[in-house]
Formats: sequence, C-alpha cells, structure tokens
Amino acid sequence: MPKKEVVDILELGYTGLEDDIKEIFLDVACMRLCLSIRIVVIILESCGHFQARCGLDVLKEKSLITISKDGEEVVMHDQIIEMGRNIVRCPHRKEPHKHSHLWETLEIEHILANDLGTEATECVDYLASELSSEFFMKDLRKMKKLRYLCAYTKSHGGYCFSGDWEFDEVT
Repeated sequence: MPKKEVVDILELGYTGLEDDIKEIFLDVACMRLCLSIRIVVIILESCGHFQARCGLDVLKEKSLITISKDGEEVVMHDQIIEMGRNIVRCPHRKEPHKHSHLWETLEIEHILANDLGTEATECVDYLASELSSEFFMKDLRKMKKLRYLCAYTKSHGGYCFSGDWEFDEVT
C-alpha cells in the first residue's frame, strides 16, 4: 500500500482514542524517550498520565505501539512516529513555537534564541551541541504548561524532568 493510504488507516486508529490516550500516544511519538517500558511508565505517570500502563495497553491493542517479547520495551514503527509528529505539527505547521511537543533541535534553538516560548508547549526533547543553562532556562519560564523536559548533549549526557516544577528567575 502507498504510504498515504497506510497513514490514513493508522490515523483512524488514533482518532478513535480517548483524549488521555491520544496524549500518551503523542508523548511517546514525539519524544526520544528511553524505550524501557518501566521508564516510559514512570515518565508518563509523572506527567499526569496516572493510567499510563493501561494507556500503553490500549495503544498496543490499536497496533500503534508494540511491546517487546520480553515485555521490557515500547516499540513504535517509524511511520507511526511520523504520523504522531504530523498530528502535532498540523494546526501550526509553520509556527513550531505553537506546537505542544518540540523535538527538532533547530526549531527549539530558534524558539529559545528569539524568545518565542509559549504556553502551548507541554514537552521539550532537546539534543544540543552544548547547553547554556541561562539561555535555556530563561525561555522555559514562558512555557507554563511544560510537563516534560529532556535536554542533553552528545558529550555530557542529559537530564530529564517531568511533572510539576517552578523556574527561578534567571538574571
């Protein structure tokens, strides 16, 4: 089947989901989450998805994710990931600062450098060449609904935060 037809069929599975399951799907599709099911559940639950394991079971039943044979990893096909990311991009295709999820390094750096952070942003997954905490934290204050942040560099590893937190003023 052509890619467009496959995506259309997959989107039917997505549109039939309850809103909280849709959020879990988008979180998994848009983030570079560690694929260990234990870690994914911890992150999702700390982001307010208190039925994360049940949500993952629903996504599995709808064939939007698979769980490895040993039950240890969440796996998502590349086309399904792309479908999820397109769902996030669709309402504001040319305005990434209005997306609920950010994962593209160049877009995130543009948003941070130009002070474009908004309340629309819920999840940021940032792979940078280097991290400047002042640069990064200044703009995060505008992201009032931020519930998941993973920021890392290839040379220094990274940090993941999820749940509720408050940012101190950066001067």
